Amino acid sequence: MLSRVRSLLRASAARLAALVLCALLNAFLSAPSLADGAPAPELRFAVPSGFAELAPDSELFRRSAAEAVAHGRLLRLFLPQDMERLYAEGKPHAVTRQVLVCGPEGEQAPLDRKSAELMARSAEGMFIGFSQVPQRRDDSPGQKAAARAEALRLSLEKGTPLLVDSLRTPSAYLHTCLIHFRMAEKPESLFLTLALASALVPVKDSVLTVTVSSLLDGDDAESHLAWVKKTASDFADALAQSGRARKKP
Repeated sequence: MLSRVRSLLRASAARLAALVLCALLNAFLSAPSLADGAPAPELRFAVPSGFAELAPDSELFRRSAAEAVAHGRLLRLFLPQDMERLYAEGKPHAVTRQVLVCGPEGEQAPLDRKSAELMARSAEGMFIGFSQVPQRRDDSPGQKAAARAEALRLSLEKGTPLLVDSLRTPSAYLHTCLIHFRMAEKPESLFLTLALASALVPVKDSVLTVTVSSLLDGDDAESHLAWVKKTASDFADALAQSGRARKKP
């Protein structure tokens, strides 16, 4: 019975990831300066190696677009190449990792750089209610590692959301977290855990979001957190580089 439940959880991982995106980003994308109805902007950038794009008419893209971004727009959706091959073979349960690139539905007026940066910095408010890794300025590297390991252990044990990292990269405001979906209550508490990275990227006169998800399914959390963090950073760098290139005369 337990194996069947886990199989169902894996099959719904992509849908749940889309719902997480909805919960975390709708408040950001529905800011007062945004208006619905404008055409989707053309978005060209160098896709990081190892990823394949799904077409907008694919079922996963359409479902993610409908469920993930109520006040914005899903612009591009990518899967690791091995998972994209399995998805093309009719095995959606194999999709445990994905990358969504989203933008606002439309803007009443273009944002200047300062406004875009301000909107991106406001991302921290999306994680109100999350636990965080305790940090003190004078902690040694060993103490920081121990505090992080304990925070991860408690999050996985109790099923509480955890904001693991919050940092500014050269291209984005990047956050990584653990999200849990409780599927059964005690006596046998069962939940699905996703590692997520959210990168908010000021680009040209707007802000784009990159959301990367990975289903743990009993695996070590650190490896999944490292993967989503690197992937989000790589996509953010590619988007930022594209934006800089477009600004050149």
